[in-house]
Amino acid sequence: GSSTAHVLTMAANESHCLKLGFSNWPGMLHVRRSGEVLTVHGPGANLIAIIIAQLGSCMQIVAPDNPNHFGSRLPNGTWTGNMGFVTRREVDMSGVFLIVDAERYRDMDMSVPVFNLPAIIAYTKPVLAADLAGFIKPFTALSWCSLLVITVVVLLATVVVQALFQYMPQHDIRMAGNDGGVWGRERIWWTSALWTIGAPLAQAVSWEPKRNAVRLVGGIWLLMSLVVSIVYRSNLKAMLIKPRLQYPFTTMAELVQTDIPCYVLEATVVHGFTVRAPQGTELSQLKDQLVTHKDVPRATADFGAGKHAIFADEFAVRMTIQALFEKTRSCQFYIISQSFFGSMSASFAFPKGSPLKPKVDVILMRLREFGILHHLLYSAIANADFCSKVDPNNVPSLRPLSLGDFYGVISIYFTCVTFSANVFATEVVSAWWHQKH
Repeated sequence: GSSTAHVLTMAANESHCLKLGFSNWPGMLHVRRSGEVLTVHGPGANLIAIIIAQLGSCMQIVAPDNPNHFGSRLPNGTWTGNMGFVTRREVDMSGVFLIVDAERYRDMDMSVPVFNLPAIIAYTKPVLAADLAGFIKPFTALSWCSLLVITVVVLLATVVVQALFQYMPQHDIRMAGNDGGVWGRERIWWTSALWTIGAPLAQAVSWEPKRNAVRLVGGIWLLMSLVVSIVYRSNLKAMLIKPRLQYPFTTMAELVQTDIPCYVLEATVVHGFTVRAPQGTELSQLKDQLVTHKDVPRATADFGAGKHAIFADEFAVRMTIQALFEKTRSCQFYIISQSFFGSMSASFAFPKGSPLKPKVDVILMRLREFGILHHLLYSAIANADFCSKVDPNNVPSLRPLSLGDFYGVISIYFTCVTFSANVFATEVVSAWWHQKH
């Protein structure tokens, strides 16, 4: 369960209670305001309750007007939000741990790290759906282009070899066709195209190549067509039996090549690193896709609806996934394998020279050595670890084929039937015209 800390009432003994400044950390700690009373909830509140108990003290909760605002450094060197409370000594320590960067480290004293974590990116997993172009997916675009080039080369080779018969003696020419007649240019092109296209489509062709040179070209092409058709059918069958999910992106480089927006919580270390990224880096290219605001519930809802990706520290991302899993009871998200900014430290902040820091450091180190700290924080995201793995072969459920899966093949079939009907009608009209005139 999650602990709840309440603001102490104005009493005589309040003066010796510790003042802690709190801000929302999605999934880790939530600040709730009810009139003049503030309460904090979440795994982070459990940790604070242990620290206060070990110090033998009590606490008073202080929070900025916007609890989602950790605080940022202004040009004049002052801080806003929760970190402003710390630097102005309005609180004894921060009630939520902060990601340590150079500016925060310079203006505040930081406790020993509560944990170290990188920044990561998460997004909605794709789902199995009808694919209009599914019948061309067994081969890549490069493979299809290569097959087209090879088909044209074989067609030209067959035409050239047959055309050479025109320069042979008359009795050799008559051996070229089944009817024993001399072939014209149109007949050579027709038979070559029929043989070249019919073989890979497994269509019966009445014409058979004559003479060794034509048979050599035709035999090689038959063998290649057999191999290609077997590979195509095997890959297509494998795709239908065991579908493979295609993720929109798995690295930052792939993300910046898409038009997918990416949310970053404003006034965080990740936000600062992103907006100050040097030109030409992948991180700087992400600026055009950034969505930044302080409305965490709206960002969580939009992330759950697949409107944008989320870029934050690892714990915040996993806690967001955990919260959405508890609502939907399904694994709808994935985390890319690439991480950023190395291993960032999350620590509590104290005013410079605070005598409270060494006492809290001792408590944190003891909690870490006995595994209590890890259990306290990471037991809250057990489902997020399972849901966020990137495994294209881990399809949650096999989808039965729908009519949409056949639209592509059906459209090609009707196109060919229409083309054949037009050719047949043209031949009939042409024959009638020649008979009449």
